[in-house]
Amino acid sequence: MSMVKLSTLLLIFGFSFSLLATNSHSQVHFDFYQFVVWYAPGMCIGVGFCANDLPESWTIHGLWPSIDSTTNMEISCEKHAQQLGITFTESKIDVKDLVVMEQVWPNLQNVENENLWKHEYEKHGTCTLPDPAYPDWDDALTAYFRAAVNIFTDPHTNVSNALTYNNIVPGSQTSEV
Repeated sequence: MSMVKLSTLLLIFGFSFSLLATNSHSQVHFDFYQFVVWYAPGMCIGVGFCANDLPESWTIHGLWPSIDSTTNMEISCEKHAQQLGITFTESKIDVKDLVVMEQVWPNLQNVENENLWKHEYEKHGTCTLPDPAYPDWDDALTAYFRAAVNIFTDPHTNVSNALTYNNIVPGSQTSEV
């Protein structure tokens, strides 16, 4: 068993199943998703620009379509989104979804949550956009954010519960893994 200090841990989980529009209909090739969470207080140690009211829990950082390579790198689709003229607009997200996102997907920096969500969607979420003939790209935006929130909150995939069950808990103490 090794000891891991989780105060600054960023966890990345790979999912090979389709959460959004199927990759076969996407304009950008990717092989799987990386679901990235972080322990809010730990990510701000020594940074100096974090929000004042950080949750004492794991939070979502992003859902990244990725290519299968030796480094399992996430792909960026910002240029793809710019070419298509697609931008994130918070008003396109259902109010009920926003309430949940405020809790589980906060921006840890001293800026609005919308800035983080915009970055994540334009860089990663637009990779999952279907063919331009798709009737409503707003549905793809909603699907992207709902997929990440569902992974985080669903009892079968709840990351926080799974980590706690395996004695991986955030804080300044070390844990056996």
